[in-house]
Parts: sequence; structure tokens; C-alpha cells
Amino acid sequence: MKLQETECQIMANLEYERACSCLKQAEGNASMDFWDVVANRLYYAVFHAVSALLIKDGLT
Repeated sequence: MKLQETECQIMANLEYERACSCLKQAEGNASMDFWDVVANRLYYAVFHAVSALLIKDGLT
């Protein structure tokens, strides 16, 4: 099943919002020196950002 362009755009935007949220969480935890949590949040920020790009390019 192939998604319509508007559906892809919505999904890409949601993934981008998740990436931004994870990045904000990483920044907050870095200020408290919780480096293991920072690494986890940065991993997921990159994961969601790349997912957004892949969805936007139709490579889901």
C-alpha cells in the first residue's frame, strides 16, 4: 500500500516533531549531567530525523 503525498507529509512532520522533542530532552538532561540519558535521547533524535527524511522522500 502506497501512502498519498499528504499522508507522507503528515507522517514526516510527526517524525520531525519527535526528533525535536528528543533533542530538547537531551539538552535538559545534559544540564543535569545525565550523560547516559543524553546519549539515548540523541540516538532517538537522529533516528526520528532520518525517518522523517526517508518518509518525505517516499522511501518508507
